[in-house]
Amino acid sequence: MKPTLIVVTGRPGAGKTTLAERISREWCLPLLSRDRIKEGWVHTMLRGGAELPEEENLLATNAFFDALDLLVERNVSCVAEAAFQHKLWSARMEPFYEKANVRLLVCRVDPEKALDRFLERGVSDPGRLRFHGDKGVRMLQEGVRPAPGVWEEPRLPVPTIHVDTADGYAPSLESLRAELLPNG
Repeated sequence: MKPTLIVVTGRPGAGKTTLAERISREWCLPLLSRDRIKEGWVHTMLRGGAELPEEENLLATNAFFDALDLLVERNVSCVAEAAFQHKLWSARMEPFYEKANVRLLVCRVDPEKALDRFLERGVSDPGRLRFHGDKGVRMLQEGVRPAPGVWEEPRLPVPTIHVDTADGYAPSLESLRAELLPNG
């Protein structure tokens, strides 16, 4: 049998981390978060995320995919969470289609609501700027409200479920579990 790889994605502030953490905890699945890997990497590099050149940021992404590949190769079903954008990450996902039952959960919410969530998180967590250098949060701190950014939803050749995260989850976690882990 192949492991199940549940990929949770969405624009910044869409609720993907919260959803992925709930699925991981409630369904007893390991969670790999690209942001958490980057945060661990920033701790090691002793520099803020905004200070890192793009090629160094790529090392965190490579570590994310290497760890994901290791779990899938060892037949471990898991959850992967990141703000996947189609043109940047679709090719990185291709090797997993043969190795795992890949399922894509796309968190959806109004872009303005997502921006509000993103900015609130950035303002309430002062450490976030150190790790991620969020430009929009810096703009808000300077008195300028940024516009919602462009986010290109991944179009992967796998079963895809759109999850409305505006107020809870639709479909519900129970419905998602029945569809994603019918024997779990």
